[in-house]
Amino acid sequence: MLRALYTFTVFFVVAMVSQAQQVDSVLTPSPVQEEPDFYVPPVKLKPRLGLGVGTFYYLGEVGRDNGGYNLGTAGAAWRLSVTNEVTSYLDVRFYSLFGSFEVNEYTNPRHLNFRTEMRTLGANVEYNFSNFIPTRTRIQPFITVGIEGFEFLSKTDLRDANGTMYCYWSDGTIRDLPEDHKDAEYANLLSRDYVYETDLRDLDLDGLGKYQDRSWAVPVGFGAQMLLTDRFKLRFGTEMHFTFTDLIDNVSDAGQGVRLGDSRNDRFLFTSATLTYDLNITPKPVPQNVPLRMMNDDGEWETIVINDDGDGDGVNDFIDKETNTPEGVEVDADGVALDSDGDGVPDYADAEPNTAPGAWVNSDGETISDETFEHKYLMWTDSIPWETTAWTEDYAKIESDPAHWSNSYSVKVSTGGEGLTQAEINLLLSYKDVKSFKQGDESVYLIGEYNNLPDAVQRQMDLEDQGIQGDVAKQVDTGYVDMTAEAAQIRQGMEANRAEPAEHSDDVTFRVQIGAFRYALSDNIFSDINDLVVVHGQDGLTRYMTGSYTDMSSAADRKIELLLAGFEGAFITAYRSGDRITLNDAGMNVVEGARDITYDEVNHSINTDRISFTILLGEFSEQLPTETLDAYLELGHVKPERNADGTTRYTFGTFNSVEEAERALEDVHARGMAGAQAQGFFEGKILSLEEAKRIIENDQVEQTD
Repeated sequence: MLRALYTFTVFFVVAMVSQAQQVDSVLTPSPVQEEPDFYVPPVKLKPRLGLGVGTFYYLGEVGRDNGGYNLGTAGAAWRLSVTNEVTSYLDVRFYSLFGSFEVNEYTNPRHLNFRTEMRTLGANVEYNFSNFIPTRTRIQPFITVGIEGFEFLSKTDLRDANGTMYCYWSDGTIRDLPEDHKDAEYANLLSRDYVYETDLRDLDLDGLGKYQDRSWAVPVGFGAQMLLTDRFKLRFGTEMHFTFTDLIDNVSDAGQGVRLGDSRNDRFLFTSATLTYDLNITPKPVPQNVPLRMMNDDGEWETIVINDDGDGDGVNDFIDKETNTPEGVEVDADGVALDSDGDGVPDYADAEPNTAPGAWVNSDGETISDETFEHKYLMWTDSIPWETTAWTEDYAKIESDPAHWSNSYSVKVSTGGEGLTQAEINLLLSYKDVKSFKQGDESVYLIGEYNNLPDAVQRQMDLEDQGIQGDVAKQVDTGYVDMTAEAAQIRQGMEANRAEPAEHSDDVTFRVQIGAFRYALSDNIFSDINDLVVVHGQDGLTRYMTGSYTDMSSAADRKIELLLAGFEGAFITAYRSGDRITLNDAGMNVVEGARDITYDEVNHSINTDRISFTILLGEFSEQLPTETLDAYLELGHVKPERNADGTTRYTFGTFNSVEEAERALEDVHARGMAGAQAQGFFEGKILSLEEAKRIIENDQVEQTD
């Protein structure tokens, strides 16, 4: 069986190499031969050679009693393969796989061990999903199934280097006499040499005789391959080999006592990394003057000669990719008109032959400026209904490459310096894509972020249906530019063709509220929070919210992060259809007796035990003056810290209370350092002394209440 597989593999490789060497002779007809009725191009061969390195992992009876398989069952393995493409998504592979693994089981009273040398020849079919996944994808999954024959040479370690048989005692030692021997008290300790010297078949422990050490297996696997270059690919995969034998480990259901196995066949797993090289043997182009018979539309055979050059560009029509090139136009080897600047417009029709790389052009090859794009875009959306018309070519370029626009569009909601009602807050926070920022003294909220103006206008109309009034704005480097006039032009066409008004989503949105304060906190406290939403209410509370989550688990994880960051009052809120709902209604398990409310109360979440104080002595961009350095040395416990702007700040001491910091500040002032000032710290973030005191005092008031 193995000899037949070896012979077939060698024949396959020789046939492919011979086919590659004979391509010229097959494609070049002899002038003295009679013209054939049919011309059949040679089969396209693209063999790939592969070298893989991996591990065998044995799955059978031996080792199972150790409480699970372990790395002791693994062994190194190598694979050589030859692969040829059948279709773009199907390959056939012939391979040789060889390696070894050894297994040792130490469980009283069962002590079994063996080492197997494995040699395999086989073939499999691989499916790579390329009829669903684009072939340009650099990482491509695959699945395989095949058939193989293999030879296993299993041996066991029964004796040491001196030929003394191992005797396993119940105390875990190995000796030269059995534990029940009459002279057992004189037994000597032995150590295994892990030389597997005895053929398991020769022992005939279960009366099976010298059974065959060859069998068949069906390998089933999966993996992924990565494109390194046009010729090299790196593959990672794993295969389970389902064998037709239960005797690789010499233990089966034919055994008795400690040698009793089960009726399942042995298996082994092969996990590997493989580097493949594509020989890419490709037939040469079909030559001229070769007759070909084809069936016409009437079902009749007619003979044609492949020597036509209809457009006279010097490239045969059979391989010409552009068969209507104008007369006199210069073409490449494929018959395609030259395009020197690569703008998609051939040189003979290009009004601007030296277009800058990457520039957008019109049908005449002329560069289109950003201003022209936007002007045409607005004119088009103003005159033609948005939802009933497809993009034209120019606008499709904008849509397909959002990076061309440096700006994004959002719906901007302003409060006019006034706070929001609780209902308005609940409605606003129910949107997953809301952000907030300060514009002077006014709180501004941005909903959505779109690469084109019509999408932003559509969102604006949807929000109006749900009770949110906002204007479309375009983000620029300096902030946001109002786009009301431009948006109004687009709305004319969209409103005329609009369907039913948009309804609010029934999905639940979870958020984590850091706290609700009677005063606004400094931005520095929340500098590590990149998803902060600040909402000011008419009730005088400033709410600090984070995140937008569609599941409770993610919200719970975020709450834990905030608790660990010192915001010990952080809690989860839930919103649906524009309203705040109880956590119980959102599907969360609420502790009995807990307040599960749908409105906000004062909540000082900052752990004041994590607020500390220090004395800022001064900040310097250069070396300290000598007299200042002497004063700091005399004071002692002065700590220098480098700021982000390159300056160095010098601080004195760490204090746990405002009173301690103020007493220390008086002492520092008395030493002549009048510019020193006390500062607060929360989780490494600097606070003014006034803000730190306010946080502590308000927290104490809340606890008293």
